Amino acid sequence: MKLNKEIKLFNKVFGLHLLLMTFYAFFVPVLLTQYRSRLELRAFYAIINSVGPLTIMYYCGTAYSDSRKIISICNKLQQNIVLLEKEHKEMNKLLIQVSTIKPEFTAAGFFKMRKSTILSFFNISMTYIIVLSQFCNKDVPCV
Repeated sequence: MKLNKEIKLFNKVFGLHLLLMTFYAFFVPVLLTQYRSRLELRAFYAIINSVGPLTIMYYCGTAYSDSRKIISICNKLQQNIVLLEKEHKEMNKLLIQVSTIKPEFTAAGFFKMRKSTILSFFNISMTYIIVLSQFCNKDVPCV
């Protein structure tokens, strides 16, 4: 149960930072579409500034899925391996603890940091870039 307290503390301390980092990672490329500098430089800058936040978001998202994998591994071990009574009790205790703990990192409580969150924000930013590029042409600058 200590893990739940640690995750709640992490969310309380770093939740706002995760939220701001998420918006920064996805809206820097969107904002860079409005500048008239070389496309290669804009793409390079966007990628460099988004790699760190995206990596942190990815690993925050894997915490939940990895905890669910532990449950299936414990169940397979109990089915495939003959355990002594003491080992069987310890395995059940571990299963109970792992099944009650749901390590989910949040961005200041607004949304959960999962791998699907990355894809959702990527989808939103790419849609915006496509719509913006359709309204922009060489004669009229993008606003």
